[in-house]
This record gives sequence, C-alpha cells and structure tokens, in this order.
Amino acid sequence: MITKEQKFRLGVFLFIAILLTIAVLAVFIVPKLQEEGDTYFINFKEMSVNGLNEGSDVKYQGVGIGKVSQMHVNPEDLSSILVYVDLKKGFPVKKDMRAKLQYAGITGLRFVEISGGRTECEDLEPGGEILMGKGLGEKAEDIVLN
Repeated sequence: MITKEQKFRLGVFLFIAILLTIAVLAVFIVPKLQEEGDTYFINFKEMSVNGLNEGSDVKYQGVGIGKVSQMHVNPEDLSSILVYVDLKKGFPVKKDMRAKLQYAGITGLRFVEISGGRTECEDLEPGGEILMGKGLGEKAEDIVLN
C-alpha cells in the first residue's frame, strides 16, 4: 500500500519533471519562433529546379543567409517556377543582386546562391523579386546547345 508520504514524493517528482521538460522545450523552441526574416521570391524561368527543396539553403557568396520556404509553378507562366526564400532579418538585399541555382556536391541537391550587389545600389523591399542569374549548369547547357 502506498503511504501519503510516498504519494507526496511522487507528486513533487512529477511536478519537477514536468517543469524541467517545459523549460528544456522552451530553450529549443522559443528561439526558432522568434526568428524573423524577410521573404523574397525568385522567378526561375525556363529551367528546372530539380534538386532544390523547401528548406534548402540560401547563401550569399558561400555564407548561409536563409532558407527556401516555398516553391510552386507560376500560375501565370507555366514555364517558370516561383521560389520563395526567407532571409535573415537585416540582410541588405540590393536590386542588382542575382540568384542562381548551384549544386551542393555530387548528390544532385541544389541551393540558391545570391551574388552581386553594389553598396550604392538601392535596397530591394521585402516581398520583392530577386532577379534570376545563370548558374554553372545553365551555362554548360547553353554551350552544348550552341
């Protein structure tokens, strides 16, 4: 038979265990919820985005600045894919920057590489379009076709 003292100890133990579980979860979840970023889109015209997935990295000259948040076929132009990217809050996106698809090694996975951008150029407002550039794969296809 369980005594009142054992019930009390069990209750205290469960209470402390629940509090610790909540604290540990808060440490991991709250920073993710507080992360805010700016969303932009890239319109990849007449090219495949095969190997690019939601959650893929977005880099600026090799440094991680965000993630791909959504991808879908452009309903107004079936030959293009709209890729939405969430970039770190405060990253200065310039109107003369270009987004290219790059391969992440030999696996076939891809990421978005943003390059260019002059300091004196105007900032691109959040929600705006980062213009598409041609990556190594597209340049090679052009050489083969010509």
